[in-house]
Amino acid sequence: MALFDNGVRNFLLGLAAGVGAAIVGREVVPPFRKALRPLAKAGVRAAVNAYEKGQEAAARLGETLEDLVAEVKVEQELERLRGDSPGSTDSGEDSGETSGEADGNTDEGEG
Repeated sequence: MALFDNGVRNFLLGLAAGVGAAIVGREVVPPFRKALRPLAKAGVRAAVNAYEKGQEAAARLGETLEDLVAEVKVEQELERLRGDSPGSTDSGEDSGETSGEADGNTDEGEG
C-alpha cells in the first residue's frame, strides 16, 4: 500500500505543480511573448533552412549514385559483350571517357 500512497501523492503533487505553473504562466508569459516571438521565428527559420539544405544534399547524392550505377552497368555490359571476366582490369580507354562524362554532369561548379 505504501507504493500506491506514494504514487497518489506524486500524482497530486504533479497536478498541483501543473495548475500552479498554469496560473503563474498566465501572468508571467504575456510580457515576454513579444520578445520571445522573434527568437522563436529565427529558430524555425534556421530549422527550415537546414531541412532544405539537407534535401538538396540528399538529391545531389542520389544523382551521383544513379550516375555511378549507370556507369557500372555500362561497364558490365561492355565486359559481357567483349567476353571479359567481371574482375578483369581494362586498358583505361572506357574509364577515361566515362569519368570525363561523369565530371561534366556533376554540380560541382554550382553552390
